[in-house]
Amino acid sequence: MIRAAFGKSISAFVVLATLALSSVAAHAASKSGEEARTIPTGVFELLVGGSWEQKKRSGYFRAIALAAGKSGKEYAEVWLQWIQVGKKTAKVFKNIPVSEITKLNIPSLSLAMDIEESGNAILIVTHYDETTGEPITHEFRTKEPGKYEALEAQIAAEQSGDEQKAETK
Repeated sequence: MIRAAFGKSISAFVVLATLALSSVAAHAASKSGEEARTIPTGVFELLVGGSWEQKKRSGYFRAIALAAGKSGKEYAEVWLQWIQVGKKTAKVFKNIPVSEITKLNIPSLSLAMDIEESGNAILIVTHYDETTGEPITHEFRTKEPGKYEALEAQIAAEQSGDEQKAETK
């Protein structure tokens, strides 16, 4: 009798624990579903990678491609973010546009990210020439939070001997 009662107790405990864990998992899924719904519809690409440190802050990089402009005059914007990771949460520490891309007034693009050994990221933005269909690639290296450099500008400045022109933001 004691075994039977004990066996039922264990079974009841397993059922209750499973229900509780299922409820927690369902709540977590619904919370992430709510977060996914809050992403603006203009965001058409988002990626994360790399790592950064500054004094007592640290985190990772995030690149966001989004549609901007008015109907019929849409263009793509790219934003670089330095996400600070805390003990319980992560938050946007720095958020800057990649103005070189916005100035191009291109309707669409794609993003990729390479991570350097230092942890810095190289953001790779690709779009296609409207007349030739050839891919055009732009690369940007993250620096301290809130700053980046356009690698094309760096190469051109190195060739001309003027490295200060390569600094962006």
